[in-house]
Amino acid sequence: MSVLLGNGDGTFQNHVDYATGKFTLGVTTGDLNGDGNLDLAVSSLDDNTVSVLLGYGDGTFRPRIGYATGNGPEGGITGHFNRDGGLDLAVTARFDNAVSIFLSDPVISSTPSSHIHRSARHHC
Repeated sequence: MSVLLGNGDGTFQNHVDYATGKFTLGVTTGDLNGDGNLDLAVSSLDDNTVSVLLGYGDGTFRPRIGYATGNGPEGGITGHFNRDGGLDLAVTARFDNAVSIFLSDPVISSTPSSHIHRSARHHC
């Protein structure tokens, strides 16, 4: 996946590439680990994963953390699904007719959590 940072005038800097799973189809953003920085979640169809790239806050990202999803993940969305204060992630799975839900674990400390750790899959 390539990230191109904007210059503020309609132009972009050169791309920076980040490793994700194979055959990516969807990307969503949000502060997934509660550190105040924007993170990326990229669904990968061929290896049935969602790659989470935690942001440093300067337009760069840590290496991917891969999470298993249902068969054929196509896209994701962030939201507060269980109202615990942490931003959660839902990823659709095309071939399972399912949605994988990744619940974040909100952190109340000066050192934020490094990743989302609980998940469940719901069939539609």
